[in-house]
Amino acid sequence: MAVRIVLEAGSWWVVLTAVWWATLSSAAPDDMAIGAGAAAVAAVLAVAARRIVGHHWPRAGLRWRVLAYLFVALAADTVRLFVVCLPRLVADRSRDGRLARAAVSPGGGNPSHRAAGTLLLSAAPLAYVVDWPDGRPPVLHRLGADRGALEREVLR
Repeated sequence: MAVRIVLEAGSWWVVLTAVWWATLSSAAPDDMAIGAGAAAVAAVLAVAARRIVGHHWPRAGLRWRVLAYLFVALAADTVRLFVVCLPRLVADRSRDGRLARAAVSPGGGNPSHRAAGTLLLSAAPLAYVVDWPDGRPPVLHRLGADRGALEREVLR
């Protein structure tokens, strides 16, 4: 049990430190040290908060092929955004995206699955999750009318 806690806190520390260092404009040693120290405190607090709330990371149910859909959707949606949507938006500024309630499978009630689904769906450029209430389908803001392969895979 202690090894898992140390590994989780260490993983948080690595990610948070990397994000901090990536946003620095210069690599001053004191900035890097302060960022690493703050990341250590945040990592311990993240693990403690998760343990207090009682949630666990999903062990099953995360379909790794969703990540393949994410990378394809990122590339395809970016091209669509620049080639199809951007000229239309520049030409007609009154044209907005639309809100849509997505159809979701009955297993969408697990909070960790909703969180992972929200992250994956919001990572693609043409849609993001506005709200995903417990026990109800998510509300998405889309620039296109069609559901992409990523959305179909995450919500099945």
